[in-house]
Amino acid sequence: MQVAGSLFGYKHTEEALAKMKEIALNRSEETKAKLREAALGRTYNHTEETKIKLRDAILGIKRSEETRAKLRVIQSNRKQHPVAGIKIEVKDTQTGEILFYDSLRIAAKELNSNHKTISNYVKSKKLFRDRYLITRVYC
Repeated sequence: MQVAGSLFGYKHTEEALAKMKEIALNRSEETKAKLREAALGRTYNHTEETKIKLRDAILGIKRSEETRAKLRVIQSNRKQHPVAGIKIEVKDTQTGEILFYDSLRIAAKELNSNHKTISNYVKSKKLFRDRYLITRVYC
């Protein structure tokens, strides 16, 4: 169904799609930075019903191991949320060395892991990789 004054329902030609892809692949770093900056402040005010539908749609997706690896890299490199992170202390039980991190994500990246895994070890108080004791630092 087409709606007057919008592109809803419009199908681009293969040629037009190829041109758009070529333009997107050849963007300058300056343009990419501007687009990133413009997207930072976007928020969506979805209803609870819409949020449930979006979540359910995503939950059924089966991703390849290659795609999952790419998503892990993207997730680990994303910018920090403006809210302060949970400060973490990591003690190496073999060497006695103690390291401090400003957030779970930073600690996870340094330990070559995932922030949820680090969070779970903070809660369980078990040794991570049978070596590291990870605790929360209260300031």
